[in-house]
Amino acid sequence: MKRLSTYLMLAVTALLAACGPEDNEFASLKTAVAEDAIVLPGFSAGPAATIDLNQVELSQDMDVQAFTLAQAALPEGVELKKAEIAFVDGTVIPATADGLVSSDALHQYVASIYGPRPEARTLYGTVLLYAVQNGAAVKINAGDITIQAVPQAPVIEEKYYLTGTLNGWDNGNTDYELSNGGMDPYENPVFTMRLPAPEDGSDIEFKMTPASKIGTGDWNSCLASNGEGKFAYNNGGDGGNLKITAVEGAAFYIVTFNMLELTYSATATFPTPETWYLVGSCIGDGSWGNGGLDNVGTSLFPLASIGGTTIAYTGYFTTDGFKLIKTPGSWDDQWGQGANGYVKNDGGSGNITVPAAGYYTVTLNTMTDELTITPADITPETYEVGMAGSFNGWAFQAMTLCPGSEHLWRAEMKAEGAQEAKFLIDGWSVNWGSDRFPTGIGTQGGPNIPVAGGSYIVIFNDITGGYNFISTGSDEPVEPVAKPETWYLIGSCIGDGSWVNNGVDNVGTSLFPLANAGGTTIAYTGYFTTDGFKLIKTPGSWDDQWGQGADGYVKNDGGSGNITVPAAGYYTVTLNTATDELTIVPADITPESYAVGVAGDFNGWAFQAITLCPGSEHLWRADLTFDVSTGLKFLIDGWAMNWGLAQFPSGMGVKDGANIPVEAGSYVVVFNDITGGYNFVAK
Repeated sequence: MKRLSTYLMLAVTALLAACGPEDNEFASLKTAVAEDAIVLPGFSAGPAATIDLNQVELSQDMDVQAFTLAQAALPEGVELKKAEIAFVDGTVIPATADGLVSSDALHQYVASIYGPRPEARTLYGTVLLYAVQNGAAVKINAGDITIQAVPQAPVIEEKYYLTGTLNGWDNGNTDYELSNGGMDPYENPVFTMRLPAPEDGSDIEFKMTPASKIGTGDWNSCLASNGEGKFAYNNGGDGGNLKITAVEGAAFYIVTFNMLELTYSATATFPTPETWYLVGSCIGDGSWGNGGLDNVGTSLFPLASIGGTTIAYTGYFTTDGFKLIKTPGSWDDQWGQGANGYVKNDGGSGNITVPAAGYYTVTLNTMTDELTITPADITPETYEVGMAGSFNGWAFQAMTLCPGSEHLWRAEMKAEGAQEAKFLIDGWSVNWGSDRFPTGIGTQGGPNIPVAGGSYIVIFNDITGGYNFISTGSDEPVEPVAKPETWYLIGSCIGDGSWVNNGVDNVGTSLFPLANAGGTTIAYTGYFTTDGFKLIKTPGSWDDQWGQGADGYVKNDGGSGNITVPAAGYYTVTLNTATDELTIVPADITPESYAVGVAGDFNGWAFQAITLCPGSEHLWRADLTFDVSTGLKFLIDGWAMNWGLAQFPSGMGVKDGANIPVEAGSYVVVFNDITGGYNFVAK
């Protein structure tokens, strides 16, 4: 014992630190630098048992045994005050002299290295001890150690199934699958599914059954309620049913579970209803004119969407007859009066009449074919209505009162690119808005209406706030006031790195487009190596290009070199095509990874996978042809993430944004899941 004490005192003399209050007595010793610590022969830390952090409640207290020490081996008079584990990556976790560490700190560390999968993991570190003898402080290296730790996380199966009111609480039913697209659930713990809204408008109650328990009748393994928006595994928490509260007019609910955060949510989605029109002796000018779109607002009055597949119109009716027709210029689809009620597409139907002149509401569910006409007990106010929006600098622009009505208004509008709009009276004391397009019910002070670029007949009903933007399909081109050009990246660090530029077929392989970021600005964010690249304007041509000059980036300089970034990483390339300003700046991001597809009117809004572009983990490509114009979104399967914008052919889609109004044609479609940027490049 005397030899060890002498050894320790010699080391203490070499590393002597002035004594002070206990909190500061080790301040002069460099934390976690094992080289500065002394080694005592025969004195070292030993391993503890495997630490399963799922068996404890995570705490910042020192509550789990990480290592052991034989303190009897210390020289006489040496008192261990505290310890720490210095791991090989430089991370330091405080410990007690008895080898206890915080369960929360240990969990955070093992999960940061290996992820939260509940498997035993090996951690490598060095135990450093802080001791005091005779008023002097010294740091002791107690040796290298391995720790076996299991991070706290639930066992997550690959799939779960809804068992509840939608399927009669049938434990063997697999109609409603919750999944993350087959990804590692600890890499992507977000699981989603799409549920039909009950036709009777009721709430949905359910639990989630793991795939391994389907058909077993085992309710003890279900995901159950743990309060509003939270769940617990193994029928824990409060053990109640999970619930989706009904949203009026919803067609589906997109349900999202985060299997690590133990939270869930449901988002309602709404179908796009058909548009139907009133026509008749008591409608508009009373002419029964049905020659086409030119009659909209004069002899054809549209019903507006009030939610789901239901459309409605409220106005003044006389006892003269009328009908409903679906397509301006055609009588093929119509509603009329039958012997026992209203009938659809019955060639012998008569005109519909109301029993007495007055205000009525006509309501049609275009999915269930239910037509009702009921009195509206109202005395509506009279307004002078107009429109305002980004298309006119938000200035009041008067609309025209439709013939035969004191409350229906008409305007013709050209939206030069994506715009926003509201209906209002001059002075803004009354204004109507909504987040729906092309039809909906505006509310007082509601949000701006997101109008897609195009030409429209606009109809607004100041009784209900109902509106319709009816595309005229005009042959006259509608160009944005400031339309950006499309430019493409090409080079050794772009796509397949081949520098091939033969034409549109190379888009998404060796040519990566910049997307419209607003005005005349286009941008692309992605991963770049230090290999060279350029920008070119036209696939198949090198005439217009950006490269590296002596003093910066240069355009159409025949001697320009390749552009390079200083270090590999994520960068944003931004080009203003009007002012010829090109910037390339680092993007301090760690983007999430998705498996992206498309959905739209063209495929019944079903998820359709698209292909990852070569050389990228975040750019996606598809060859798509649309026989008619369609609404479209980019999304991951299950709809937990979806991107849209009322802009075509290029833009920056936003989460849960508007449908992209895609024109008929054949395209190479490219989508960037970092920015939401998209391009529809015509073939």
